[in-house]
Amino acid sequence: MNIKKEDGSKEHLEMVGKLKSNQNYIALHDDISEILFNIDPMSINFEENLEEYNAPARSILFHLNDCRSADDVLNVLVHEFEHWFSGSAEKTNLLYNKVSEGIWDKYQEYDKKGLL
Repeated sequence: MNIKKEDGSKEHLEMVGKLKSNQNYIALHDDISEILFNIDPMSINFEENLEEYNAPARSILFHLNDCRSADDVLNVLVHEFEHWFSGSAEKTNLLYNKVSEGIWDKYQEYDKKGLL
C-alpha cells in the first residue's frame, strides 16, 4: 500500500471536505481519536489533553479508504506517527497492533452500516 502525503491535491481536498461536512466522518474521526487516546501508544495521555491525538486521527482517516486490513492500518499508523511525533515508530509495538485492529474494526463497522 502506497501512503500518500496530505498535499493539497484534489483527492486530499475532497477528503477534507468530507471530514468537515459529513457527520459520519466526523464521528469516525472522533472514534479514532478516542481509540488512540485510550490505548495511548505514544504515552501522552495525561487525562487533560483529550485533543492530543486529533491531528493524527485526521491523517489516519484520510488513508482508511485505501486500507484492506488491520495490517494496512498498521502501516498507515506507523507512517503517521513518524510524521506527527517525529520519531521512528516500530511496527512490532503491541500497542500499535491493538490500535490498528481497533481502528480497522471501527472502520468496518461504519462501512458495513453504509455510513461512509
